[in-house]
Amino acid sequence: LPSLSDDRSGELLPMSELRIDTMRASGAGGQHVNTTDSAVRVTHLPTGITASIQDERSQHKNKAKALKLIAARVLDKRRAEEAQERGDARNSLMGGGD
Repeated sequence: LPSLSDDRSGELLPMSELRIDTMRASGAGGQHVNTTDSAVRVTHLPTGITASIQDERSQHKNKAKALKLIAARVLDKRRAEEAQERGDARNSLMGGGD
């Protein structure tokens, strides 16, 4: 996936296009896992792309990671769509080999 710097992720995706859910992390971690909602799932509403992170003990760190990941995934999808459109346009101009 393409990497994004911290300052670019905010301008790429407006917060109005994102849904952020918090939940309790699963897996090992003892009592701390049972008491804090540190896992974060970010959904990009127009595309339906999601990113779920529960790596850190801090919800803020998980949210930052998830926002970077979702921005990278959306950017990757947009680039792939643009490349597909360019390829289709090129094929229509070139025509077949017959």
